[in-house]
Amino acid sequence: MYHSTTQQAQLRLNEQIEQFLSKGGTIKEIARGVSGFNPAAPKVHWTKAQAAKA
Repeated sequence: MYHSTTQQAQLRLNEQIEQFLSKGGTIKEIARGVSGFNPAAPKVHWTKAQAAKA
């Protein structure tokens, strides 16, 4: 059966989550609307060459 790239990524993520939880890991529920974005953090400007290396 063919899976799109998005479906493949979701399947792999689900596998990783199951492995993490089976080893005793826990996942905290984060309230809707909460963000990890820090407006005070310095902005990073990537050049095309830097982006290609990443």
